[in-house]
Amino acid sequence: MNGNRGFRGILGGNASRGEPTLTIDLLRLQRIDSVYLVPAVPESGMVRDLLPRRLSLETATEPAFDRPHVIARDSRIDDRTVHGSPVHYRCGSNGRYVRLTVHEGAPFAGSEQFALSEIVVISDGNPISFN
Repeated sequence: MNGNRGFRGILGGNASRGEPTLTIDLLRLQRIDSVYLVPAVPESGMVRDLLPRRLSLETATEPAFDRPHVIARDSRIDDRTVHGSPVHYRCGSNGRYVRLTVHEGAPFAGSEQFALSEIVVISDGNPISFN
């Protein structure tokens, strides 16, 4: 994430790098009830946001993700987004790390891109990902 600009990525171009991932460290083991993907504000002239169109979300207690808890595997979200609203995933697991893997972006400017304003992790009704 980059301050107020969020995170933007592009898929393809270098197969050796694999699919883009973004990992959040919550700094300690915590109960994770929900995860929200908040789309970035669309650029001028864009018809839709650049949320990933196919993704996986996982939590883990260790940064290597050796035994992850899967929140969403190969999830399609293009039909779940409504005019730039956040996309909600229920979790119900303990973890310190949350990892987003993007399998498919949105077509934009001749490439496959994705953009997020933020990833919000909720525990016990409170956001815990703002550190």
